[in-house]
Amino acid sequence: MNIFTYYDDIGFDNQNRILDLWKKNWSSFGFNPVVLSNRDAQKHQYFKEFCQEIRSIYKRIKGENISKYDFCCHLRWLAYAAQKNAPFLVSDYDVFNSGFSFELFDKYESSTINFLNNQCPCIAYGSPPAFEMFAKDIIKISQDNVENIKKISKDPYHDQEFIRCNYTILKDKYKFSQIKNIIHYSHHEAYKISEMAVEEIRIHLITRDFKWQ
Repeated sequence: MNIFTYYDDIGFDNQNRILDLWKKNWSSFGFNPVVLSNRDAQKHQYFKEFCQEIRSIYKRIKGENISKYDFCCHLRWLAYAAQKNAPFLVSDYDVFNSGFSFELFDKYESSTINFLNNQCPCIAYGSPPAFEMFAKDIIKISQDNVENIKKISKDPYHDQEFIRCNYTILKDKYKFSQIKNIIHYSHHEAYKISEMAVEEIRIHLITRDFKWQ
């Protein structure tokens, strides 16, 4: 089974090292890891409109221009939607497999997205049409609920904040669950240890837990 991640160079240090570790980890469990980028998102016919709309929505909600990081968080769903493969797994490249296999996916529908870490979109399973539907929902639902989102949004309006702010709408359309045997080496968790050398901390934790040099 393929597992896709999304990466654009937006100035974070040591990301190629984390990407290499991510590929090594998922390959060791029999998956085929594939790294997508902005070039893949551009292949989707909705690309130009999506970019224009998400920049406008962010400005309306947050009163400022969208950051490169938050923009990538949204754009990755179009990169997944542009693929021609059968249903597949997607994850952030700091999400690591610690012991689950293909059999897990037999129970999941491919006509929708199955978010596998509750409201955090760091790992999910679905088909290209389902990922396209989600990208379009980011725009439509956000546009329809701008004023309410402005009141309740606490964080930058990336895809996780979109889910949090609009969960009552999304929970009847998409599947949210919590799988075991994944580890998310997020920036948020690394910041709990130290705000300095965050990328080095993430690499240290990954190599420590998986005994890689």
